[in-house]
Amino acid sequence: MGEVVFYEREIKVIDEPKIKFDEPIISDVNLENMTPSSPHYTDVMYSAENGVNGLTAPELIKISEPTFYYLKGDKWYPNIEQIEGEYIYDYRLLDTQKEVTGPSGNSTEENYCAQIMVMGSIPKYNDGFDYQHYYDTQIGAGRPGWYMLEAVKKHEAVHKPKLLDAFYNDIKDSLLSLIEKRLIYIDQPQKDFSEIDNGNFIFVDLKLEEIASLITEIWIVQHLARSKSDHDSGGAAEQAEYSVINPMIEQICVHAHSNNWDACYPDVCNEPMPYGQEIPYIIDVTNPENLIHYDLTNSPSISIGERNEIKLLFYMQNGMIIGENVVWSYTYDGGEVSGSKEMVFRKKQLKETPEIVTLTYGYDQFIFDITH
Repeated sequence: MGEVVFYEREIKVIDEPKIKFDEPIISDVNLENMTPSSPHYTDVMYSAENGVNGLTAPELIKISEPTFYYLKGDKWYPNIEQIEGEYIYDYRLLDTQKEVTGPSGNSTEENYCAQIMVMGSIPKYNDGFDYQHYYDTQIGAGRPGWYMLEAVKKHEAVHKPKLLDAFYNDIKDSLLSLIEKRLIYIDQPQKDFSEIDNGNFIFVDLKLEEIASLITEIWIVQHLARSKSDHDSGGAAEQAEYSVINPMIEQICVHAHSNNWDACYPDVCNEPMPYGQEIPYIIDVTNPENLIHYDLTNSPSISIGERNEIKLLFYMQNGMIIGENVVWSYTYDGGEVSGSKEMVFRKKQLKETPEIVTLTYGYDQFIFDITH
């Protein structure tokens, strides 16, 4: 700031200083252009692929130059008339995410189940491993992280009032205290203020910058304290997101039912969305009215019985994986089939002995056999 000739300004005796807190403004520092000077650089300066969807947080405090000095007791203090605050208020979809636009847009019979499951998992991502694992598995497999920008915006809007409350109500006392502790001239009241060494005012400038930095950190701490319950399970941020995605889920499900789309496994339009440890299953879908589930972790034996054929579907419970990227290997015709939603095994093609089938999904292999 350089030298400022404060001694040409007024000297007053006042009871208590009054500082005007200007309404904070949104900083031009955001999730895309943050620099190492930002207090949040180490926390949120991630790439779009690995970063956060949104951020509402204090960024910096600016303290006005003193307009006059006042005498309180036997000490002189610079009078700070106002402070300004800047904060980050930003929201986005990550590069790995894709906006859900519904039946009139990009919701189809092939993807609507995944859209519903992924959207349902994101508001609860911080609730625990099950939700994180589900979402991270989808992204890791190169599938879209289906979501809605408006849901992110609603989430961040929950934090904004807490940030403003912290600015207007929590930092004033700290600011006055720091000013009175760090910016003092211990001189006799009768001494003419113009006699104070002009070089001291450079010191004042530096101290004001230091105080502004400390107040910014206090603002950050107080904002975090006021908003600490926002991310609780079932808390305000989660509910704000669901207020956007639930109507979209309902719209998709109504359309799916009206157009006789294949039901999801699990039926997320009619049952609570399941998240948890993924368990591989084979489902016998030969008779749609009587689906039979076989847990692949137990290497099951599946009987054709009196039927001429059976239709089997690979399903990852809690994973919404229905036939994607699955390789079925079997011996009766020496072949492999990849990516089939459904496999048909016909009795006349089977050997008399149990037919051993190997199913490969990702790095995992599961074995079961088919008998007459």
